[in-house]
Amino acid sequence: MENLNIELDTADYKTILSHQGKIDGLVGSCKIDELTNQFDEVFKNSLLNAKGISVKFTFHPNHPLSFVGEYLENFYNFSNEESDVILGTEVDDSIDIDTINYEILITGL
Repeated sequence: MENLNIELDTADYKTILSHQGKIDGLVGSCKIDELTNQFDEVFKNSLLNAKGISVKFTFHPNHPLSFVGEYLENFYNFSNEESDVILGTEVDDSIDIDTINYEILITGL
């Protein structure tokens, strides 16, 4: 099995937190096909104005990795093209195959 973990390290967080302004975030869990529905208009507006965005997904190792690319594209569509966007992933075989945990940190608002 390939390594699906993309670790967010101290340098990644320093990059995201280097942007001055307010900080917002969202942490949760949902069915994978419902992830986009978790973001209300206020949060989407925060993404649009963010200077830095870190996104971490935790999912079952048997779930295809292709969904991460799809959701990352959504973040790019919701965000300012000049935003720093950093992705992290972690697999956890105790999670239901159709569930995703997410941690989103946005800065520079």
